[in-house]
Amino acid sequence: PAQWAAAFLEVVQDAIKIIAHSLHPTIGPSGELDEPRILSTAEGIALNGWEDSHEPSELNPTLGDFTFCKTARKPYDETVTAILIRAKFRAGSGIMISSDGDWEEWGAGRELVERI
Repeated sequence: PAQWAAAFLEVVQDAIKIIAHSLHPTIGPSGELDEPRILSTAEGIALNGWEDSHEPSELNPTLGDFTFCKTARKPYDETVTAILIRAKFRAGSGIMISSDGDWEEWGAGRELVERI
């Protein structure tokens, strides 16, 4: 949708700030220590937890079918939820976000957004 495309540059910029302020480091989507995160308007956003990875979190410049990321409440969940909160703020109805968890479980992500 057009709203997502228009907001994606700001979502990437927000993700860069969020990662810089996160208490928990992240790496590339495969979970391999030598793989860099993907943070670009062309390739999207893709990351995983450092030392304690689970599933990669990925946001693409063009939204397609339903995608998901299970963090298993590992430390990088803070970064993932913060990025999703900002993505929703930037894109509004251009992105739909849901969670298996409760809003209270997004507390660390909300606090991270407040810190930036």
